[in-house]
Amino acid sequence: MKTYSFPVATHSYFRITNQEAARQAFLASEHNQPEFTYDSQFRESVVERRLARVDSTSPAYTTLDLVLAGARLKQAPTQENITAFRMKNGQLFGEPKKQYVDAILLRTKLAVTQETAVHWEYIQAALGEPKADAHHDGPDMNVFLNLKHYLADYMKDFHVTPKAGLIDLLDEALSVTGLKELGWQVEVQADATHARVDHQRKRVLIGAQYQPRTSKSAMRIVVHEVYGHALRGQRDSVADGEGVAILLEQLLADRYKFRRSYRYIAAALGWGVELHPMTFREVYEILWRMMVIMSRYSPDVAKRHAFDECARVYRGGRPEIAGTVYLKDSVYFTANLAIWEYLAQADLKYNEFVDLIEGRRGVLS
Repeated sequence: MKTYSFPVATHSYFRITNQEAARQAFLASEHNQPEFTYDSQFRESVVERRLARVDSTSPAYTTLDLVLAGARLKQAPTQENITAFRMKNGQLFGEPKKQYVDAILLRTKLAVTQETAVHWEYIQAALGEPKADAHHDGPDMNVFLNLKHYLADYMKDFHVTPKAGLIDLLDEALSVTGLKELGWQVEVQADATHARVDHQRKRVLIGAQYQPRTSKSAMRIVVHEVYGHALRGQRDSVADGEGVAILLEQLLADRYKFRRSYRYIAAALGWGVELHPMTFREVYEILWRMMVIMSRYSPDVAKRHAFDECARVYRGGRPEIAGTVYLKDSVYFTANLAIWEYLAQADLKYNEFVDLIEGRRGVLS
């Protein structure tokens, strides 16, 4: 895969630089939409110059073309630019599917208690009733446990020290996987952005102000970024890369759980899968209530997390314009389901699992 002196991944340009300040301003009001800022490379003129240096038949051209659509939308929110941004998102990542939205909503409904019923009433009024048969039960437990044992065996040399922070854990993972010897480093940035991987520079980047919710959350980040992305290498498709990375997260738990379902439903609702395209605020009001029901968060905690999930979905777009969402994160959920369907039939042996985690074996690419 050809490398460039500049980033070609969409999320490299859609990195919000004022997320903490934007969150505080948003949560202080009941009606405003957030205003996001980005670094200087997310400008139409910059992206145009870079796009001109990329082969028009390469995947890099497709991703940078979406970035250019986002830069133009940011500069001028015309109907033409809105349509172009949505079209290029749909072409690159595929549109969210109603069947999965219904399955997530049904799980939410089944988790409602007397205390959270008022929140379900709001969601029901906004979206209607989910289909009663919209179930998704996940993989067979034996398949799950077999792969869980494989991952535990593969990570047996990874030692978690008491009170180790996320940065230390990422650094330890780079050491035990041998990536540090190949030049990989953790790079701490002066912001609150989530962890991400830069394959070209051999960096795992993390915002100094970013704090995982729990120690389990921190380990999921380590497994996702180091084992799922850095170690596997760049993949030919987002689906293969993210689907496997999330599977590794799931294998840290004792049983199968949906992962990225909040992010998926945020993207789907914003896109307009259920009724009509929605703004950031409209999606946020539904999402925080879902989090209170499903994750048992307090309203204050749920609102903070809902803001962050919506920010990932609307980064690069226009939060105040319904439907201008970035669909990359919606791929995580559906790709993960497809990976599990494949693994249910594949009956991997341990050495084949190692080939998968070390990048010699693809699934959806």
